[in-house]
Amino acid sequence: MVFQETVTALDPVPPVREQMLSAVRAHYVEPRRELLRRIADAVESVPLREVGHVLGSYPDELSGGMCQRVMIAMALSCG
Repeated sequence: MVFQETVTALDPVPPVREQMLSAVRAHYVEPRRELLRRIADAVESVPLREVGHVLGSYPDELSGGMCQRVMIAMALSCG
């Protein structure tokens, strides 16, 4: 049996939404609602479908390509 190991910059413990929020909070002082809007806009721009599903998922529930796009969206949302 062969196991494929995925190396990712995302922490496997918290959901994607919380990881993106902590990154964006380091750059912007805005209410949580505005930060979530900024994150959702960035995720839609990469493009990833089902933004709510992606943000509520844990990194191991996403494919490698989706994790890459999440990291790109995180960078875009941080400006």
